[in-house]
Amino acid sequence: MLPILYDKTGNTRIGELTDCIKGYVIEERNGRFEAEITYSIFSPLWDKLILENIFISDANDTLKNQKFRIYRVSKPISGRFTVYAQH
Repeated sequence: MLPILYDKTGNTRIGELTDCIKGYVIEERNGRFEAEITYSIFSPLWDKLILENIFISDANDTLKNQKFRIYRVSKPISGRFTVYAQH
């Protein structure tokens, strides 16, 4: 999973989140469809992971280029923080 970050409108590309430590998508049938990314505050673009921004990523082998909007960013602990996004 190599997410690509966009601004709030989804039109302006900010860049690729290549230093993503961990990322996965949670998909439930007829339920939630969310993504979680763990990122380091010492990596580039960490300050662009803010509420309402969008990132595009593959959800699985068949669902490509899915858009996720950031709805929560955790506080940094030991230089890492988690970003939560919904489809």
